Amino acid sequence: MVGPFLGEGGVAPIFDDVKKLPTRRAACILSGVKLLPLALTFLVLASGATPIFAATDAASTLGEKKRGNKAPGAVEGDWRAGAQARIEKHRKAPLRVVVTQNGRPVPGVQVQIDQTRSEFLFGCNIFKLNQCGSRERDAAYAKYFADIFNFATAGFYWSSYEPRKGDTKSGRNRNEQIAKWCAERGIRLKGHTLFWNYYDPAWAKGVDDAELYSRQLQHCKNSVEQFSGKISVWDVVNETTEWDTEDRHNRSPRATRFLREKGVANVIKDCFAAARSADGKALMLVNDYEKTEAFAKRLEELVGPDGKPIYDAIGMQSHMHDKVWSNEQIWEICERLARFKKPIHFTELTILSSLGKFVWLGRNDAKKTTPEGEAWQSEQLERVYTMLFSHPSVEAITWWDFTDLDAWMGCCGGLLRSDMTPKPAYETLRKLITNTWATHKTLRTNAMGVAELRAFRGDYTVRATLPDGKVIERKLSLGKTGAEVRL
Repeated sequence: MVGPFLGEGGVAPIFDDVKKLPTRRAACILSGVKLLPLALTFLVLASGATPIFAATDAASTLGEKKRGNKAPGAVEGDWRAGAQARIEKHRKAPLRVVVTQNGRPVPGVQVQIDQTRSEFLFGCNIFKLNQCGSRERDAAYAKYFADIFNFATAGFYWSSYEPRKGDTKSGRNRNEQIAKWCAERGIRLKGHTLFWNYYDPAWAKGVDDAELYSRQLQHCKNSVEQFSGKISVWDVVNETTEWDTEDRHNRSPRATRFLREKGVANVIKDCFAAARSADGKALMLVNDYEKTEAFAKRLEELVGPDGKPIYDAIGMQSHMHDKVWSNEQIWEICERLARFKKPIHFTELTILSSLGKFVWLGRNDAKKTTPEGEAWQSEQLERVYTMLFSHPSVEAITWWDFTDLDAWMGCCGGLLRSDMTPKPAYETLRKLITNTWATHKTLRTNAMGVAELRAFRGDYTVRATLPDGKVIERKLSLGKTGAEVRL
């Protein structure tokens, strides 16, 4: 979607004029359904010690049979029960701990099981890291970000990453700093985006088409190559479904001409080939805002000579500035994309904390956060995240933006206010990620020296305290098929 300039002037939104949005894009966004009532209560999901085999049958019968492409209970009153059952089935796996001493099982031993990292990617763009205007605000931004997220997005918009022909020093240095900060905290980093016909570089006017296209592919290759081992996920191309608009022709005539003359699918394939030549192990996405079958048709075109998709995952933007998606709409979008058998990343999720009127292509009265709007944002975030987390094809959710400061379109879509104090939505998301959807349990082994439960998938530390006081600790990763650890 959109992001900050990475030039020497610091971070500033590259797009703050809603009147310049493409008409068809606005129509697409405006095609949402009616908002749900405000009176949503906070979700409490049990992550407690459950027998390994107890949850499977319940999950398969509650909320799993589809009626068309609707999730059972998705729009009726039992949507929470349906979501909880799907989460239990799809997000957890059996974890078995066996404690022995001198070859014999040890019963009654206390076993502490703590999840240290979720397999699911919960993230946000990180554009304002260390650029919030003061040391105190920078520190607050960094602390609140690291406290909940295991995934971050850095900007690689060509026009700002290479503001002068051949000069990527400023953009690269900025993203090197971000990559280092994320690595120190175990946060996985994504680059966004390598091709987007929304801004041509300012210096493009003096370059012929052949050279400019070659340089575009070099941007794809060089960016991935330079950050190989530091960035493992890439939005390779962005918004290539509704590419042929007057707005795009005006803003990015050269890149738009490449799409028209070479063919959209061919340009996308060239960009993917360039990126893959630099890092064959990175996860590479096609990212788009188009929620309809048009995006699905574009995906059908993106196959290689072997008939297999050239992409590893599908990115779906989800800016909900004017209307928050209903549960039915969320499920329909997930199901439409799930047929491609690739992970789905919801890459740019925004819900405003204002009840002011927001009109795409029109007046925006939703710039200032309000207590009523913050309560609304928190309630809707909990519902939307719960529905997305309950779909088995969804593997990542990225919020857009983390703070209201310099947020896209000047709107109050942040989880933090402009002064870096957390809104209720931040606290709601923190509880979901670190409590409701995380496993932290103290168990005791049975007569066979075994402690077992269904736990959320991810990385764990397991500790057992033996009768003689000796503490044994192991680390493990719990995947889809489950895991057993012997202490």
